[in-house]
Amino acid sequence: MAIPTLSSILALPPELRNQIYEYAIDWPDMRVPFSRMRKECERIEDHWMASSHPRVSFSKPCVDHLVTPSILLINRQIYHEARAVLIQKTFVLASTPPHSAQLGRPMDITEFIGETTLQKIQHMRFELQLSGHARAWMKTIETLMDVWCHECSLQSLEVKVIGVTVLGERTFGDTDEARHIKGILTRVRDWLSWFLVGYECGVGADV
Repeated sequence: MAIPTLSSILALPPELRNQIYEYAIDWPDMRVPFSRMRKECERIEDHWMASSHPRVSFSKPCVDHLVTPSILLINRQIYHEARAVLIQKTFVLASTPPHSAQLGRPMDITEFIGETTLQKIQHMRFELQLSGHARAWMKTIETLMDVWCHECSLQSLEVKVIGVTVLGERTFGDTDEARHIKGILTRVRDWLSWFLVGYECGVGADV
């Protein structure tokens, strides 16, 4: 079976090329690099705890930056066609960056994915697993809002809250956690109403 060449792919009708792009490109699952970095941070911290060296002797965690999909590097035409398919897909953020003992704080999402890329996202979904992670989510969302204040392409935003039961004004669970949960949802709502016009926003909850 002959391997398709660049010229043969470009000879296909646009609708068939778009089907190829649908399979060939998607937004990254950020849980993967976050999990890998979390393990690295834990390894460095364990090494520090077992040694007599001061913490300042350890360097900042080295982040494996996301690699540009190969299909975007083929040529200009395919770049624009594939990118148009990509930005119609929903970027799902289902986890937060890990806490770094070396930095003394949670890492920023912008240390994993560039601000320019974040500003080009048109459709986004937060899957907020808030139990025990509300503060980390608050920081991540605030960072994203700061990035989007400079430039924002969002057309739709879905917020899915997982693992929290809300009834009227009362959230069952830790009081401090509940306060951060309310703060996150209020901040997202207020930010959207202030900065975006004509956006679509949905909020759901899974118990």
